[in-house]
Amino acid sequence: MKLGTTTLPGATITSFAPSAKQAVHVYDWSDECGVTDMGAGPTTIDVQGVANGTTERLAVVTACEAARIAEARLYFASIVGADDDYYYRVRTGPAQMAPISATVYRYSFQAIALVPYIYDADTDVRVT
Repeated sequence: MKLGTTTLPGATITSFAPSAKQAVHVYDWSDECGVTDMGAGPTTIDVQGVANGTTERLAVVTACEAARIAEARLYFASIVGADDDYYYRVRTGPAQMAPISATVYRYSFQAIALVPYIYDADTDVRVT
């Protein structure tokens, strides 16, 4: 798994939460209200991994900081054993670090795909 050009060591997607956009219509002069479905909303993706050493830890923190400022690509494998052949366009929160030992850290971060579509890494075409 990669965030931008940075390889995320031992990373896995632990949670994936799509949402829907809806417009609720409330009319003060009527007893009836309505809801209009507006399509897919932002998708929240939780990522966890293990960084072994200061170099890997700083790479994860730097990649997350860059993805907070500008949209980045979160690459992942479409099936088990495949290369990182699909991606989401995401923004991230800060990476949370928890020490396992003196040099090994468990990290996690949350990524938000504002445009909730998956893209093919080779063709940059949306996957349906």
